[in-house]
Amino acid sequence: MLDPKFMQVVSQMEGGFGTENVGPLLYTLIKFCRPKSVLEVGAGYSTLFILKALKDNLDGDQMERAQGDFPYGSTEYYNTSYEPILTSLDDFSHPRSVAKPIYKFALFLELEKFIAFKDADFRGFSKQIEPGILPFDFVWFDCGGLREYEDFIDEYWKLINPDGGIIVLHSTQTNLDLQLFVQTIKLRQATSEFLNFELLSLLEPHKQIQNSVTMIRMTSKVKNPLYTIHP
Repeated sequence: MLDPKFMQVVSQMEGGFGTENVGPLLYTLIKFCRPKSVLEVGAGYSTLFILKALKDNLDGDQMERAQGDFPYGSTEYYNTSYEPILTSLDDFSHPRSVAKPIYKFALFLELEKFIAFKDADFRGFSKQIEPGILPFDFVWFDCGGLREYEDFIDEYWKLINPDGGIIVLHSTQTNLDLQLFVQTIKLRQATSEFLNFELLSLLEPHKQIQNSVTMIRMTSKVKNPLYTIHP
């Protein structure tokens, strides 16, 4: 859970990037989906929320397996082990970056084993990714403008898990460049890839900048098992 000690530490890292609500949102999404392999492009405040969610997921997973305690039923999820890891990419090029002290804070919070930090530009880095951590189940992208968003989608789209993998993109709704980017994704969905992904955008209406996310969920190979007749 997001305990007072954790919140006290991360409060030192906000740095004006507008992710004060996105951090807890990412924590909740990761807790909900229990991804194994997570990719982040643009480290900072949100990184620690991702790491905390992975740790809390692992703690819960280990307790459930050890006790055989599956209050909602044991599903196919438990057929494989759960060993979550975050691959975090940042080249420290942003003048206000708060990425550099990430590992120090992760150590203090005992979250360091969940992160593989790479000092690198994401462009071209996909060729260096170890096959064992692919596909990515969850991606958080917060880096640059239109060119960077387009480059990321072009290079990494095929590396996202087609069985429900999620991409979360920051600040997409109220600036011209990224509005055009989202419209392009919507057109792609409406024409050639209707069954391949789902799309949802959320807006923080009280903010002019750094105020939104767009989420893409890959569905081309989604398995929807039927467990019950009633909810």
